[in-house]
Amino acid sequence: MKTRNRLSGIALLLIVLLLAALLPMTTASAQADSTGWTVTNSGSTFIVTRTNTTASETVLYRTVSLSAIEGQHFVAASDTLTFAAGESSKIVVVSERTPSTDAYKYQTSSSRSYRFEVFGYDGTILAYKDRSVTNGLT
Repeated sequence: MKTRNRLSGIALLLIVLLLAALLPMTTASAQADSTGWTVTNSGSTFIVTRTNTTASETVLYRTVSLSAIEGQHFVAASDTLTFAAGESSKIVVVSERTPSTDAYKYQTSSSRSYRFEVFGYDGTILAYKDRSVTNGLT
């Protein structure tokens, strides 16, 4: 009976060790501080800035269609940004397109907008900036 309990204990320990090895580890760089993030832009160039630079952090970004249509007014962008300790800003350039006049055939304005979002791995929006593009009609 003692041998059986000892084997059960060893088997349980092995399972725990195996699970610990298989589960992804959370590191400081994978969890972004939810405060102190800003996005500014100059045209289609977006600058992502953070105030707390003591540790490395990785965040994600994406473009989101508002009234601008992805693929027609701008090229969708999404990726990660990894900030080293001490690094405060990163630059992302979004490609914008000039659609044909036909693209505005049933629209009353030539101004369209999209959003540039920065978010954490948990989906929390850390910062965003809307961009208005004027193409087509004048």
